[in-house]
Amino acid sequence: WMPVLPTQGWLLPVLVLSAWLAWSSAQARGVAFLLLGAAWVAWCGARAMEARLPRELEGRDLSVTGTVSGLPQVRAEATRFVLTVERAAVGDEPVALDGRLRLAWYAASGKAVPAIVPCARWHLTLRLKRPRGLVNPGGGDGERSALERGIVATGYVRDDASNRSTGIRMFCVDGWRAAIADGIERRVADVRSAALLRAFAVGDTRGLTQRDWELARANGASHLIAISGFHVGVAAVAGAWLARL
Repeated sequence: WMPVLPTQGWLLPVLVLSAWLAWSSAQARGVAFLLLGAAWVAWCGARAMEARLPRELEGRDLSVTGTVSGLPQVRAEATRFVLTVERAAVGDEPVALDGRLRLAWYAASGKAVPAIVPCARWHLTLRLKRPRGLVNPGGGDGERSALERGIVATGYVRDDASNRSTGIRMFCVDGWRAAIADGIERRVADVRSAALLRAFAVGDTRGLTQRDWELARANGASHLIAISGFHVGVAAVAGAWLARL
C-alpha cells in the first residue's frame, strides 16, 4: 500500500501521540498500540532498506572481512555461501556496510575453490551489487527474499592474492550443524535417506532434490524441513539427554 516508506522524522510525534492515547483512556489503547506497531514496522523497514549496498559501490572491488553463516553449497563449478560482514573497505578507505552478503566463489581455470566451512572468518576481495530479482507475475521476489533474510548485497569473490582465511569462530551453531550433518552422511549408507535425515535433524537441505520437495509438499511436511528442521534436532537432543538421565 505504501510505495515509499515515511521518513523517520515523524516517528517522535507518533510516539508522543501513542503515549498520550495509552494514558488517556482504556478505549484508546488499541489505537495507541496500532500506531506503535506501524511506527515500529516503518522504522525497521527504513533501516533494512538503508543497510543495502550503496549504489556508488556497485561494480567496484571491496575488501571485506566477515564470517561464513549457514551451510555453504559446494558444487564443481562454484561454492555459494553467505558472509556476515565485520568490516569493509575500498582500498584503504573504510565503507559503511553491515549485514549479510550472498556470494559465489567460482573455480578458476586450473585452480580449485578453497574449502569454505561454516563459522570460518575470511578476508576477501569482492565485486558486489544490490539484491535484484525478476518481476514476472507469479514468480518469486528475489529482492523481497533478500530483504527478509538481511542480505544487503550479492556478488562473487574476485581472484586475488589477498583472499585468505583468518581462523574459525568457536561456539558457533552452524559449525555444530555441519558436524552433525557430516556425521549422518558418514553413518547412513543410503544417500536419499541421509539427505532426508539431515534435513529433519539440523535443517540441512543441500542434499534434497526437486522430487523430495514435491513429496514433502504433497505430504504437508515441507514446513518441517524449511522452517523447523533445526528445532526438531534441538528437541531430539534434549529428549536424548532426559532419557539418559
